[in-house]
Amino acid sequence: MILKPQDHSIVDVASPDIWQNDILRRVDIVKFFMTVIGCRKEAITMCLNGGWGTGKTFFLTRLCEQYRRCKDEIDGEEVGGKAIYFNAWEDDDLEDPLVAIVGQIWQNLKGGTLDECIASITACAPKLIKRFAFNAGMGLLKSVPVVGKVVEEVAGDAEAEDLSSATENVFVEYGELTKSKHELKDRLAELGMKVYQETGRPLLFVIDELDRCRPSFAIETLERVKHLFGVPHIVFLFGVDCEQLKKSVCAVYGDVDASNYLNRFFDLEMSLPPANNEQFLWMLSGSHELSNQSNYTSQFQYLFKNLVPLSEIHSLSLRELEKAERTMTLIAAANLAPGAEVVVLLPILIVLKIRNHKVYEKLVDGECEYSTLIDALYGEVSTGDIFDKCASAIRYISMWYTQGNHQAQTALRDILMKINNVDSSLDGIDTSSLPKVFLKVPFYNLKKCVNDAMTGRGYVNAEESLPIIVNALNCIRYG
Repeated sequence: MILKPQDHSIVDVASPDIWQNDILRRVDIVKFFMTVIGCRKEAITMCLNGGWGTGKTFFLTRLCEQYRRCKDEIDGEEVGGKAIYFNAWEDDDLEDPLVAIVGQIWQNLKGGTLDECIASITACAPKLIKRFAFNAGMGLLKSVPVVGKVVEEVAGDAEAEDLSSATENVFVEYGELTKSKHELKDRLAELGMKVYQETGRPLLFVIDELDRCRPSFAIETLERVKHLFGVPHIVFLFGVDCEQLKKSVCAVYGDVDASNYLNRFFDLEMSLPPANNEQFLWMLSGSHELSNQSNYTSQFQYLFKNLVPLSEIHSLSLRELEKAERTMTLIAAANLAPGAEVVVLLPILIVLKIRNHKVYEKLVDGECEYSTLIDALYGEVSTGDIFDKCASAIRYISMWYTQGNHQAQTALRDILMKINNVDSSLDGIDTSSLPKVFLKVPFYNLKKCVNDAMTGRGYVNAEESLPIIVNALNCIRYG
């Protein structure tokens, strides 16, 4: 049984259809991104914002390849765009991100008509990198405005007569740094113009996974791009989780307004449309090789039916969904518990383990009250449509809690029966023991769900199935 499918974020450049694994239909928006990027002549930095596991890398790698394949007629020839994809996380062990950025330009664009431009860039970049390293050691960039501090840092314990020459050297170095920066920008501007003349579109430079880098590398990358690469005909597109990137800002600069800081760097922020979780889950299940795959189709259908609304209510990322699906596949294939119990309890336990471990532990220990469990799972539901998607699981939980023999369950059954006998509202009923979600959804949806739970469809064997499924989950490092 193969549980982990191949990494579909990697693009097969030889494939005629680079979007063949695009179950989320991201190809539908690539034209918009291509238009926004392709029409830029000015220097611009954009941000594709999305949480971990939302499919940014899958989209960005294919966007780059699509940009290269989409050809315009220039001087009678069809020419594709120039695009660079850079996974910053792979190079965050470097001292200065400028090395990686210039290295990516050299690696991706060498061996053609741009060689002369690239040679001039790679010739002047080392001088600037060396000066950045020197100035970092001298404390120059932070202390130039305060001459006394510069003198203190440069001269140390030097004699008073040597301080003036030390200060002068610092400002000479500052002048050389400024000159090197302008020289590199001029060379980059020439490259951008050359690319635009050859392709009719700007050079696209995608920087992905920046939020996963060590904080100092992430922030320095942003600053290098903003201050050195802000030239016409070069578009930078960052794929980041802005919330995580804000933490990097605070780690470097302390208690600052991280949102305002990031706004200095991104001229335009975009996001991907939300995924269709059900389609994504079915795509994942189809990628496994199970010895008796046909036997699990029906079971997976009900597993997904209960997991999908929970995943939407609790905003599970695509990677969290992938882990959940893999876990469900493994446990369902082991056939550890009856199907009726597995298809409801397993999604519930997985979501609680991800989002509310405290309630998960209470449930495992047999100390979780009915209302606590329902609200932990469905407390954010406020409309009848969403409630109906969750009704089968809520009905199962209600049957489980009302068909037991404990006094508390008997009392709960009485409350549910009172609700069932009310025609139009919950007025006059003690609602203190009821889940809060019952007080928010339309009464018609609630009455139907409770009525189904009270019609006695046989004993729900959750008490026996729960520890079996929990033990299976504990064998898997998950969440």
